[in-house]
Amino acid sequence: MTNLLWFRGHDLRVFDNKALNQAIKLQEPLICLYIHDDKEFTTNSSGQKIHNSWAIGQASKWWLHQALADLKLTLSQLGNDLVIRQGNCQDILTEFVEIYKVNQIFFHNRFEPFYRLQTETIKRHLLNKGVKVNIENSSLLYPIETIKNQEGNIYSTFTSFFKHTFNNYTPAYCLPTPKLIPKSNYLINSTPLEDLKLEPRINWTNGFRESFTPTQEGGMKLLKTFLETKVNNYSVARNFPSQDGISKLSPYLHFGQVSVNYIFYQVLALKEEFACDKDFSQNAQIYINELGWREFAYYNMWHKPYTTNEALRSEFKNFPWEVNESFLKAWQKGQTGYPIVDAGMRELWHTGFMHNRVRMIVASFLCKDLFINWLDGAKWFWDTLVDADLASNTLGWQWTAGCGVDAQPYFRIFNPVLQSQKFDPSGIYIRKWLPELNSVSPSYIHQPWLETLIKINYPKPILDHNLARLKALQTWKGLRKS
Repeated sequence: MTNLLWFRGHDLRVFDNKALNQAIKLQEPLICLYIHDDKEFTTNSSGQKIHNSWAIGQASKWWLHQALADLKLTLSQLGNDLVIRQGNCQDILTEFVEIYKVNQIFFHNRFEPFYRLQTETIKRHLLNKGVKVNIENSSLLYPIETIKNQEGNIYSTFTSFFKHTFNNYTPAYCLPTPKLIPKSNYLINSTPLEDLKLEPRINWTNGFRESFTPTQEGGMKLLKTFLETKVNNYSVARNFPSQDGISKLSPYLHFGQVSVNYIFYQVLALKEEFACDKDFSQNAQIYINELGWREFAYYNMWHKPYTTNEALRSEFKNFPWEVNESFLKAWQKGQTGYPIVDAGMRELWHTGFMHNRVRMIVASFLCKDLFINWLDGAKWFWDTLVDADLASNTLGWQWTAGCGVDAQPYFRIFNPVLQSQKFDPSGIYIRKWLPELNSVSPSYIHQPWLETLIKINYPKPILDHNLARLKALQTWKGLRKS
């Protein structure tokens, strides 16, 4: 008997890999397969071809290349190999079933709308061919598909959702790394990783390499450092982009190189160990809550899949977003004239990452100052973030734009100057990413257009925030009355 383990890009690890562990229990030869599909289409129950409107972005492709190389090395050390193929997933899985007489296929569930349909289609197809299909959940803490409130409805707020799940569900305990993965005797051709052309032709990723080690070991080391030196002050430090106070584990979570269950139990163990230290315990719980927000993002996407392309709130269906290419490009390139906004956008371009506090500031600026559709921002993040995650990206942008899960969103308009003064008071973060402002005095670093004693090569604000704020308040408030 030969079995097959299908890696799907969000499960690129061997530690706490549920599908892998289930397959190994059979003690039968196992083919480990990753399929890369540039065209990414599947068919629905009516036979209609459906394309993935959120195919992997450029920054994420770079990370995927490194993660696959790391997984291939790890599997070889455990006696197996990662077979790589390029093409349609269903076609290639069918080929393997027929040529290598595959008896059972193991893989992990995916929750994005396209992959959800792909999972259902491929499962139905394989079952019709007499193949046993084993699907595991290896990327979330909770069974989001089935969680409902007492009335049988889905939860509409994070607080109620996470209070229920945290108190009523126990995440699965972590599974060990196998000592050996039995390999199939078949000689199977594998596409060279370089042939997938995941890395950019024009090298703009040096900053990525300086910022991350995109391997399973790199993620584990980052987690260890966070637990030992940062979690005790997480609630405060996470708001200051000049401080190294966040975990930066999001890309490892997205690609599945570090298990969310493992992170959860490591932080929970620290919380319980230092239960007598109220501050430490609260900091640990706040980080656990952040994992909860990730679950809530997937929960919303699963139950309301349309939100990846449309506003959750129906009143935004005909919202008067403005099309302004010059404003959009200024925002993308970090040339708006508002230092905290521009610093964030340049950090994003250089590192493939942006501090979460700054993500909220730049998102608010795009939607509520520039009046540009949140989808334009979401698409830019999707292409430039190494941790681009459809559920979290959607939830974050809709929350900031005011068209998502927040109950009273219309008056939340981030003032880029006040945010800068509060969370980067000395301008350390700004000066790091906007070196042209190094000569500006501390009193003007947040509003360099007021500096008159020196000339600086930095643009004036592209609009007046105070006027934009009034316009946004009137527009968003009007939606609530309509």
